[in-house]
Amino acid sequence: QPLIGAGGSWGGGAQGFPPGVAGAPSGPGGSLEGAEVPDSGISAWRTLFVCNELNERMISTRTVPVVTWLAMAVLLEGCGWMNAARWYTQTGSDEALLAARFNPFLQFSLGASVWMFVIVLQLYIQRVASIWLGHDLNDFVDVCSVANVSVFILDEPFHGYYIHGKAPSSRGDWSHTELEKVLHDEDKGIGFSRGLTPDGCQTFEMFLPPDMAVQLPSGNVAHFRQSLCRVFAEVQQTKNMVASRDPPKPIAQDVSHMSQHRCNVQSL
Repeated sequence: QPLIGAGGSWGGGAQGFPPGVAGAPSGPGGSLEGAEVPDSGISAWRTLFVCNELNERMISTRTVPVVTWLAMAVLLEGCGWMNAARWYTQTGSDEALLAARFNPFLQFSLGASVWMFVIVLQLYIQRVASIWLGHDLNDFVDVCSVANVSVFILDEPFHGYYIHGKAPSSRGDWSHTELEKVLHDEDKGIGFSRGLTPDGCQTFEMFLPPDMAVQLPSGNVAHFRQSLCRVFAEVQQTKNMVASRDPPKPIAQDVSHMSQHRCNVQSL
């Protein structure tokens, strides 16, 4: 459950269109005239960009399967390591070695050992290469800081990870020239630094108590887990309502409701 919100604006992930804006839905049931737009005037492109980058990393793997199986084929078949799994590994001639039968237990042990060796070798190479080429996760943290978007990911009901993506300039919408100047000033140590702590840490592992409560921007206090489950239940209810129509097409009120749900999640 990734929760993404624009820094400095808890409604930054909206996809609704303010009335009268080019590109807004039109036609029967498609106009937002008269429908509530809770995030009117808030840009969604930075959040959509971060969501796209997050999706790319969520489906990526630490190792490359093609490289893993190709390396195993080269080592076992090309280098002849598979012969170590025969019943008689010590023979006087190649003919006798190839005539010996394979031991299924040795075959499994050898295959697992070679697979683990290739995996560990890939992880080691990636670790060493990241010193000079950088790492995808570190690049994603930089993207969050440039876009001024924070990310909170829950992988368990009471456990997750938080990326503090608040930009030192507290803004994410810049022209190319302005962005280059901001990054140059940050590199020179001019202005505020990144991170939530004095040492500049931006990534945190979160352990949430079951009864944790948060203060909303309105000043009210809400139970975090209960409020989050209620919002996701309302999102699913809206999706079911759209799917029950014939044809299953959202209307203006559905867009407004989804925007409101997104704002409620980001306010938490």
